[in-house]
Amino acid sequence: MVDNNIFISSETSVIDSLAVVKPVEFNSTPCTDLSLNCSPEIPISNFLSGWAVKYNISHNAVNGLLKGLKTHKCFNYLSVDSRTLIKIPYNTSKEIRTVEPGIYHHFGLANGILKHTPPNFDKIQVVVSIDGLPLSKNSNNQFWPILAFSLVEPPLAQVVYLIGLYYGKEKPHYSNDFLLDFVKEAKDLISNGILINNIRINVSIHVLCCDAPAKSFVLKVKYSGFSSCTRRKIKDYINLADENYHVGNEISNLAELPNFNSVSSFSLDYMHFVCLGIMKKLLMLWISKGPVNIRIRSTKINELSTSLLNILM
Repeated sequence: MVDNNIFISSETSVIDSLAVVKPVEFNSTPCTDLSLNCSPEIPISNFLSGWAVKYNISHNAVNGLLKGLKTHKCFNYLSVDSRTLIKIPYNTSKEIRTVEPGIYHHFGLANGILKHTPPNFDKIQVVVSIDGLPLSKNSNNQFWPILAFSLVEPPLAQVVYLIGLYYGKEKPHYSNDFLLDFVKEAKDLISNGILINNIRINVSIHVLCCDAPAKSFVLKVKYSGFSSCTRRKIKDYINLADENYHVGNEISNLAELPNFNSVSSFSLDYMHFVCLGIMKKLLMLWISKGPVNIRIRSTKINELSTSLLNILM
């Protein structure tokens, strides 16, 4: 405590003034009072980890707090490192691999199935989705997640889980490198099934959902133009029969998946095929680009616009 009668003049240096301050002595008596409920069974570690995450406390600050708390007998069971307290794995760098021009982490298809699929089913059909996701308007940073949900009978609430995640300033340069971990794990699960409660359950990839650009990326084919139709024979795709259809001289490693047709097992993209494809083409023909005898008069266009706006209102 500082004596209230002490007056520090402007001429007194800070160091001299601190000399009159007596250090506060903490009571280091062992915690023997049962009323304090000092027990390692009380999850104060859970509170501290939640507090550190919620308020974005730096690791150095948490380490300093833990070091101070451990000097008291009640808290000597706490860890000395914030990473242990918050349960951050030490070896995450080993699980993240480079996929040019970014990085990729594989969370696992089996992990998602085990966490989000009940065990009382004979077979599990997996619906997979792949697409790009911009992180902000001010940068090129983007995610390319591989998502999935389990399709079972009778139907259950669909819980989407993450299989893998790519991060970079642009999309992966090589789709086969991006899909490598997923294809490897999926091949094993399709061939050997998954063991749940000592029961082996069959797993299959039911369908892969992508929009037209993402489908073009993972299949290594074109998605616009005369030769872009994806509904063709699987043998023609595997044998690179149409050079105007393929991009490059190799096919997707998705073709390695057992019982998966890399042509017909992709869903059709309604948004690009209909809304941004056929419908857009028809509108352009009706409004300005088509022959005069099929164009809609400007008065009718205004009437249609007014009607549509009234519907929105």
